[in-house]
Amino acid sequence: MKFRPSTRNSTYLRIFVVAIILTIAAGWLLTDFLGRVAEKGFKAGVDREANLLPFGSDGWTLVFMDDPGIVSSYRLFGVILTIVFGLLLLFFFKVLLYKNKSLQAARDLLKSRDDWKRTFDTVPDLIAIIDSNYCITSMNRAMAERLGISGKEAVGRRCYELLHGSHEPFPSCPHQRMLDSGRIESESLFEKNLNGYFIVTAAPILAEDGTFESSVHVMHNITEMKRLSEEVNRISNLESIGLLSGGLAHDFNNVLNIIYGNITFAKMLADGNTAIVEPLTDAEEACERAKELGIRLQGFSQGNALVKESIKLPIIIEEAAGTAFKDSQISHTISAAVDVLPLEADPRQIRQMFDNLLTNAKDAMSEGGTVKIAVDNYVVDGKNVLPLGSGSHVCISIQDSGKGIPEENLPKIFDPYFSTKDSYSQRGMGLGLSICHAILKRHNGHISVESTLGIGTRLSLYLPASVAEIRPTTEG
Repeated sequence: MKFRPSTRNSTYLRIFVVAIILTIAAGWLLTDFLGRVAEKGFKAGVDREANLLPFGSDGWTLVFMDDPGIVSSYRLFGVILTIVFGLLLLFFFKVLLYKNKSLQAARDLLKSRDDWKRTFDTVPDLIAIIDSNYCITSMNRAMAERLGISGKEAVGRRCYELLHGSHEPFPSCPHQRMLDSGRIESESLFEKNLNGYFIVTAAPILAEDGTFESSVHVMHNITEMKRLSEEVNRISNLESIGLLSGGLAHDFNNVLNIIYGNITFAKMLADGNTAIVEPLTDAEEACERAKELGIRLQGFSQGNALVKESIKLPIIIEEAAGTAFKDSQISHTISAAVDVLPLEADPRQIRQMFDNLLTNAKDAMSEGGTVKIAVDNYVVDGKNVLPLGSGSHVCISIQDSGKGIPEENLPKIFDPYFSTKDSYSQRGMGLGLSICHAILKRHNGHISVESTLGIGTRLSLYLPASVAEIRPTTEG
């Protein structure tokens, strides 16, 4: 009989061997005893009855006769008893082994089921088992937690009702396509109820006869991957636009210098004629603004050289907020961690960045509101998905109570000259957020934006912290 070697089976085998040895020894003693009794009776020539194994008055009776063969018969009887007992012992041992093997198989089956369940629940992807009627028969912990229900509550419900809140499968449903094709089907889509982008894959599970039994429905979250891809594309676009704007700014300044010089010369020729000098002065001021724009374009394309020093961020933010919200109906609060780390950064560029960001917040709250600014330490490790180097950072969050930004505009807000402002004159200076983005990248930082219409916008800025000794910030 084949059986899996195990500690328990080895123990049973040792017990069986010992029992066989004892049985043989006992059988030999019994055979010898019966032989001696028969031999003694034969020698005495005495006829007598011996009641063995009495069961009532009509018990089994053995009669000793004057026959030499009786001794051999008694010995043979002892051997037969020994063999029968040994066979019974062997049968008992086989039953014991079979029972142990069955119990071991049951334990292995339970362990296999538990291992599968643990693996099923450990996978971070959202997984469900769905039958041909679109009914969920099982789902893993990740999907149950994302949907906010228990796995038992999901059983029996149709997948399109639970996931999409609809009464029928959507046209490109991978499960429906899999039922039609019999092959693995995938689809990349945005799940509104789960608030994210997913690659959804449906793979058939076949019975032993090859017929369809159910399908594995796997949802892999690509929201962060998509966001990072858009970030890379945005940076690439900004770099391309930067090269273009740098060339335009150079040519623009050359033309502007000629115009500015001629206006100055014309003012000299006007000799104090107010009717002529005043419009020329307006033109001269316009040239000054255009010159400033050219400088900003060059700064955006090339970036001013960083003059880094260790700075205390809360001080710079407070100064920028005081300037931005002066004489307005906007109140602001700044909360900073007591142990907030210093930054090794260019204080002028950091100040320019906060000037632009807080001015944007002010423009978003034309009727007044509140801006909450928080500064805290932030550690980037392998668990974070932000495009930042590992180590200590400072996180600055700016939350306003403005009108918010439409979702379709969020990917564009860092593009040069993109603006939601109504005034054409305001649109002309739409480099604010682009410059902020460029400044952060020069400092190996990152910015993310969350916005809800009617509630407001939240900016999260991350800058690498410095462990250098703090030196006083140089103003001016």
